[in-house]
Amino acid sequence: MRTGPGGLAVLTLMLGLPLPLSFALVALSSLGLIAVFVLIVRRQPALFNVTMLVGAVAWLAGSVLELADQPVYFVVYWWVGFLVLTIVANAWS
Repeated sequence: MRTGPGGLAVLTLMLGLPLPLSFALVALSSLGLIAVFVLIVRRQPALFNVTMLVGAVAWLAGSVLELADQPVYFVVYWWVGFLVLTIVANAWS
């Protein structure tokens, strides 16, 4: 069975390991998603792909802010931005 940093983040949460480790793995997952979307945008520079890339950057911003121990009421806007941008981009595609 293969898993990426996102799956490992869930596993660390379930095992009760320190939260910064989980947050770091989530940030690493968002970096992986950004790398994938950079490749996709290079191959097909459509508006919906760029929008999904911006959403992935918003996810990374929220994850880094969470890792920096910012208040959740500030971080959640970035995560919601990721969800909204991804859904909108999917509707455009």
